[in-house]
Amino acid sequence: MLETITLKTIAKAQKAGEPVYIWDTQLSGFGAYVTARGTSWLIQKWQGGRGGKAQRVVIGSTKNGMALDDARKAASIALGEVSNGKNLATHKREQRSKLRDDLNNTLLSAKTAYLDQAKPSTGTVYYQDIETTLDWAISELGNSTPISGVTKADIRKLLKGKARQRNRFAILRPFFKWCVSEDLITVSPMASLPSPRPPASRDRLLADDEIKA
Repeated sequence: MLETITLKTIAKAQKAGEPVYIWDTQLSGFGAYVTARGTSWLIQKWQGGRGGKAQRVVIGSTKNGMALDDARKAASIALGEVSNGKNLATHKREQRSKLRDDLNNTLLSAKTAYLDQAKPSTGTVYYQDIETTLDWAISELGNSTPISGVTKADIRKLLKGKARQRNRFAILRPFFKWCVSEDLITVSPMASLPSPRPPASRDRLLADDEIKA
């Protein structure tokens, strides 16, 4: 739908419950794909004149911390580059390829890049939990281990019988999903792993002497 993209517009779309594309009426070619889980920012531009094709590229998302104002600025720059003949889809592949080469696909380098893009402007307890968990997990798996070398069996072994298993699982899964989104690996080793079950509830009643103790 065509509408000026604002925080109110996005909130209204999320409240409706169905995923929807919104194309901005102020900046032609700037759009947002809004879902209940978040918003992806994108641009669309027709290239090649009559008979050409529409080029649509995601430039960021709220999941990666990109706010609306930043998205609009990035879209304005990207659309200008397209107007000057740049193929953004090719450019994006080149940028991801460069990142992949720079990281050398090691767990340590990927962790550093992941934490850098996830770091909040002010410290939070949750971010510290993410950092601590990734430090522990990657130390166990091996800092210099290639990301592509991590298997489903490695993850199972890593989490087996560990305290806070569900919490660690919930932190590791987005990390590997991010690695896929950045083309560092093609499939996450956790893609088909079910979330660990919660610990069984304790239903035994304490005896009187145990209560006194």
